[in-house]
Amino acid sequence: MRYRNRLLIILALVAALAAVQGTATLGAATGRYISVEIEVFAPWGFLGLGTWQPLSESLQRYSTFSLPAEEANAVGEAVVRIASVNPSAWPQVLLSGDPRGHAWVYGINPELGTAYRLRVINNTPARVGVVVEIDGLNTLGSDWIAQTSDDRMWILAPQGAMVISGWQVSSQEALEFRFGVPSHTHSPLIERRGQITAYAYLEAERAGERATEAGAVIDQPVRYVDFSPLTERAVETISIRYGAGNAYLGVGCSETSGTGIRVDSVDPGSPAELYGLRPDDVITYVNTVPVSSCQQLSDLLAARHSGDRIVLKLHREGQSFLVAVELGD
Repeated sequence: MRYRNRLLIILALVAALAAVQGTATLGAATGRYISVEIEVFAPWGFLGLGTWQPLSESLQRYSTFSLPAEEANAVGEAVVRIASVNPSAWPQVLLSGDPRGHAWVYGINPELGTAYRLRVINNTPARVGVVVEIDGLNTLGSDWIAQTSDDRMWILAPQGAMVISGWQVSSQEALEFRFGVPSHTHSPLIERRGQITAYAYLEAERAGERATEAGAVIDQPVRYVDFSPLTERAVETISIRYGAGNAYLGVGCSETSGTGIRVDSVDPGSPAELYGLRPDDVITYVNTVPVSSCQQLSDLLAARHSGDRIVLKLHREGQSFLVAVELGD
């Protein structure tokens, strides 16, 4: 018994050391308001023990989008108000405020079937509402995502964090996250498979609606708090694509006041550069589907794989033409 206890103590110490080392080296898909980290479970092969190891996440695309004028003014004022609480704690944001929305797309290459969990971090010194979508379903209740402030959301404390490892189907039950092929995912939305997205909402000064406060881990009891989103649309989205191939175009974009989206930047060596896309090009169609936002382009690419071909309708210097592009990874 004495030797068995010593063995268990040694194993516990090793597990704790590995967990600390893993946490210290975590990478994150980092945005302006929130960050998202992904860890996979690496079993040791006995007693069900193992450690959570971070996945390497690579930035594939960053873009901005316009908010309605009234909401943009409110966001700009909110950024100044929040940053003034503790400027040193939020170095990403200038005190002048930023009325735009931000969208980040990251890619990872996990082994299918692996269990994983998410750590979502509030980068700001104020409360933030976060909707976490996996394969098209809300992790709170498994509802379909509307991509509006009507979606059920977690509330993160100032510079707080939460860890979730499954879809919360009740206050006492969660279904485990696993990177899976369509037949193995909890989500029936096959066309949305392969993407994890977090939507961040700033809080209006006067709260009044009900939302779910995030505990440290998903199996803690949840409690409901008052929280009023400042905008109808999330002020930031962070998407992490894990689908086979991680189809990659390689452009940064912004929304226009008219039809289509503007190419702000073209990644060196990307399919976009190879097939002749340039900054200031305007993309109006992808495979006959009209495109009006950077998020829509991201969603269309998320349903594709490396090696797929898409046809873009481009507008450049008063001329329009079609370009066929083979997506990379």
